[in-house]
Amino acid sequence: MAASVREQRIGLPIGETLFGKTALVIGYGGIARELVPRLQAFKTKLMLVRRSSWEGDQPDAAGRDMQLEAWTELPCLLPHADLIFLTCSLNDETRGLVDSSFLSQCKAGVRIINVARGGLLDYDAVLRELDGKIGALGLDVQWSEPFDPDDPLAKHPRVYLTPHVAGVTELSYRTMADVLAEEIIRARNSQVPTVQLNNIGPS
Repeated sequence: MAASVREQRIGLPIGETLFGKTALVIGYGGIARELVPRLQAFKTKLMLVRRSSWEGDQPDAAGRDMQLEAWTELPCLLPHADLIFLTCSLNDETRGLVDSSFLSQCKAGVRIINVARGGLLDYDAVLRELDGKIGALGLDVQWSEPFDPDDPLAKHPRVYLTPHVAGVTELSYRTMADVLAEEIIRARNSQVPTVQLNNIGPS
């Protein structure tokens, strides 16, 4: 687009719409819950995969152009996805999830967007397939941060990088400060934290 402006070309480049595309969302936490309605606005067919059960925790529009699948079904879904959104947590099971085997099952030209954790992608496999299966790669998170701007992946024309700012806004920081202040008040009043990561009660 910048080149078209410089060269005074009108109507180029030709874009590709989200309308009618099939999107696979891997993981269904807070990010995915916000992402799904935005994808639905473009009438995408949605396939959602999560490791825990869907029972009692389904999106409102489940069943209407939306498949809810178990984690074990992931290999069967990959060949149908035009776009893959990584919104799952990083752990021993998901580290390097997008590897050579994963990518070999994807359709040619697949777009992969990672807004979760850099370690979900196998660096070497992804770099190889940027000249193969991967049509575009959007990363708000990288393997190490800050990411080296001279890295071959960072310089690849099919890669779009942002510096881990998808959730960095004035509102989000203000909200974090409010949550922290409320938790400090709870602790001062000898109340159990709203989110408790261990079984230790207030002293």
